[in-house]
Amino acid sequence: MSSTRRALRSRRLMCKFVGICACSRCTGLTFFMAAKRRDWWAWSMVRRRRFWIDDIERQTANPSSSDMSAGVTGSGRSMGQRQVQGSKITPNLISFNTVLAACEKSGRWISAQQVLRQMNENALPPDRRSWTSLVACFSRGSKWMEAHGTIQELRQMRLQQDMMIIGAAASAYQRGHQWLFAMEVFSQVLSLNLQPDEQLYSSVIAASAMALQWETAMSLLQSMPARRLQTTSASCAPVLTALLEAKHWMKALELFNKPGLAKDTQMYSRMVMVCEQHNLVELKQPLLESLVHDLAASADQQSLTTLVAGRSVSRRPGARARDVPLSGSVPWRPYAKEIRLMEHILETAVQGDPASVCDAFESFGLNMSGTSKAWLKLAAGEKAQVLVAAACCAPAGLMLEIGTYCGHSAIRLAAARPDSRVVTLEVDPVHAIIARALVEFAGLSSSVQVWTGYSRDLIPFLANRYRDSKGTFGFVFMDQRGSRYEEDLASLQRLSLLREEAVVVADNVLKPGAPRYLWQVCRSGAFDTEVVRVFEFAMPVEDWMSVSVVRGGTTAATAAFATPSELEELSQVADEMRNRAQTSGGVSFTDWSSFAEKMQEGLHKHGISATLDVHSFAGREKGVQPASSQELTFWKSRGTHPVLAMFLILTSSYKDSDRFVKSSQ
Repeated sequence: MSSTRRALRSRRLMCKFVGICACSRCTGLTFFMAAKRRDWWAWSMVRRRRFWIDDIERQTANPSSSDMSAGVTGSGRSMGQRQVQGSKITPNLISFNTVLAACEKSGRWISAQQVLRQMNENALPPDRRSWTSLVACFSRGSKWMEAHGTIQELRQMRLQQDMMIIGAAASAYQRGHQWLFAMEVFSQVLSLNLQPDEQLYSSVIAASAMALQWETAMSLLQSMPARRLQTTSASCAPVLTALLEAKHWMKALELFNKPGLAKDTQMYSRMVMVCEQHNLVELKQPLLESLVHDLAASADQQSLTTLVAGRSVSRRPGARARDVPLSGSVPWRPYAKEIRLMEHILETAVQGDPASVCDAFESFGLNMSGTSKAWLKLAAGEKAQVLVAAACCAPAGLMLEIGTYCGHSAIRLAAARPDSRVVTLEVDPVHAIIARALVEFAGLSSSVQVWTGYSRDLIPFLANRYRDSKGTFGFVFMDQRGSRYEEDLASLQRLSLLREEAVVVADNVLKPGAPRYLWQVCRSGAFDTEVVRVFEFAMPVEDWMSVSVVRGGTTAATAAFATPSELEELSQVADEMRNRAQTSGGVSFTDWSSFAEKMQEGLHKHGISATLDVHSFAGREKGVQPASSQELTFWKSRGTHPVLAMFLILTSSYKDSDRFVKSSQ
């Protein structure tokens, strides 16, 4: 066996071992598709993949293009591009297409353009697959104009377009809200006697609905059965939103109740969101009843049905709370954990006592164990101390929480700042139902308002409902999907919803991570930021929370601050881990710990590290106490923002001042 064959065989065995590839022939396409299916391993393998092509070059004097293709596909994402550019081997069309496919997956449209230029330099004309990957890159990057220009170029070249290219273009037009162009490519499909698929229909329908062209969107939706295509939530949800925005309530309800339509959380969330915003009580009530029936397990419907019926929750004296299940004791069911949590709080906490309710939250969470699927995600323990201390330093007024879950943090914030009101957003309508019930049980209904829907849809609504001439929110707590942090922060700035010296706290910026957001708040110059190292609640894993203060004069949107490509890749890895945690198997605590260490290494390379350690501090047990002038002077003399100085004092971190000052320089 030649040295090259031995090298490739060892690589195949390595891939088989980690579950990436179990194929007998190391072809480019097989390697890429296998890596795509198990892409969460990319982070742990990326360093090993760097030397694949180098090994092949060293072990054979005349490596072939097929060897090159196999090595490139194993390297994944932008690593493959660097290997193609730096290798002495002449890459072939398969190699370039593999790199383009990796760029497509990661949305690296700039890299895709560079690869296409390199193909032209190597006298390799792009084929249909190359152009498809390029257009798909533009779509993922929300660059509809570039995608449109590519489509026009292909028409001038008289290159026959297939459904893959047209579908990618339609997706780009959808993201850019260009419904006329989307309809143009849809008409092109019909003129070529091609069969439109469900993905193309969904893109064109969504583009039309986003432009409030509900008649066009409805017509397309109704034509799908005639082509033997199944209507899905992806095609129906945008039409529902357009109908509701146009105030065609009955048409929306008729569509929603269409027999055979698979309803998911996204559709219910959109319907409930608009009903809440327009106070459509008569329409909202049957929606919630249908929601409980469709999404909650039958064994857990009784408690939710009571809440949906509008009956107030109260503690039932003498009733016994159900035992807290451990991870392996009962089969996992949708919302079973949250409903069991609610019942535990109602049976063990004191009604009208926020502290008792929060204690019941945490006692339930401490009894959960196992993977992240059983673990209860709360900003409790050390995280709660950081959250309350930061909130107490914020300007008085409205406080915003993005990511309510079951209401634990909202209750803590409202109790800590009785002079402020909490506005909290939750995308999952079942979680919103439970959160409202527990907020009411804690006696804080007048201080906490829960809105259902996606943050990208609700933040503009908040601007109209709560706008203040001095800015709306003095405190923001972000606890939603970390990949949305920087986008939601930009929306708050663009709509002038942040007060001067507003405090913005973000959770889980290390695990699963929010690299783009950390780069923005730590490096853009618009914020003074401390990154606080904490332990995750009920999990022996390190995590970070960021505490940022808006600098004077920067409450409006700041100029775009480019994120390094390495941090973009870290963000993609974080999303992959986040998605893995939401599967039925979840993620073990050991895997979380290993992932947090690797994420910390990646951030440290770009100068982002924890500046404050609260693993050992106990806080001020008797509550928040006023800071002395000596303490404030100590921190101000070191250039610390006055609001952050107050935060550091409240968390008793001044005891470790020398270490902190050194690490923050």
